[in-house]
Amino acid sequence: MDRGPTGRWRLEGFLPSGTTSLPSAMCPQTIDRIDNKLFEALNIDVNQETELHRAEQTAKKLIMEAKAPKDIKDAIKSLYEHLCKIKGREAYVVVRSSATAEDLPDTSFSRQQETFLNMRGSEEIFNAVRKCWASLYGARAIFYCVEQGFEHNKVSLSAIVQLMVDSEKSGVMFSSQPSTGELLVVIEAAWGLGKSVVSGSVSPDNYIVDRKTKKTTSKYIATKEIIIIRTLRHIRQPQSRFRRRRRRQSSLQIRG
Repeated sequence: MDRGPTGRWRLEGFLPSGTTSLPSAMCPQTIDRIDNKLFEALNIDVNQETELHRAEQTAKKLIMEAKAPKDIKDAIKSLYEHLCKIKGREAYVVVRSSATAEDLPDTSFSRQQETFLNMRGSEEIFNAVRKCWASLYGARAIFYCVEQGFEHNKVSLSAIVQLMVDSEKSGVMFSSQPSTGELLVVIEAAWGLGKSVVSGSVSPDNYIVDRKTKKTTSKYIATKEIIIIRTLRHIRQPQSRFRRRRRRQSSLQIRG
């Protein structure tokens, strides 16, 4: 498991921090100070709501105000400039969180960490990366970590930077049935950016495909009331008149 700024390219993007625990992502001169205060703040009774939210605020403040790691910041700037050179323009990117405890057989931290869409410029991207690091210590994540028996200093998070896609339709796909593990491909999709599906903002279309026969065994077309499109503020948009007639239309064409 890489603990340094690797700069490895991933799907027209980059991984600026490797897979790293938050304290070790800080500058060497700040590691001890952050370690001590951070994990002391997280040593609480998570069933006390006031304590839980105070711990979240303290942990995030420590991370957001710590001295920026120069090596990671320089790597983001260099890699972003290279990505822009490849694309021939100042590229818009998405900064995503990926925690080591996500989607394990018996636990799932899905949706507990942040994703930032439509980021542009190395400074804005670095700030989004830092916010991703901080999101490992959101109230829900702190509570879930304790309830599932994870030690806070053993859970790590990586921030991935990928080229922003202005998609007409998007969604998520599971290679096996998430609840039962059956060999069924489960797809949930909607119009616009995938954030509407992942965040639960829209009831998505649902498709189930048998992996052996490649046949669609089930298809449910939902009424998709909203669409999230790429704007400067990423505002949730209602279906336009042009798309209103498509609310009940399938967002994907599935063969079989």
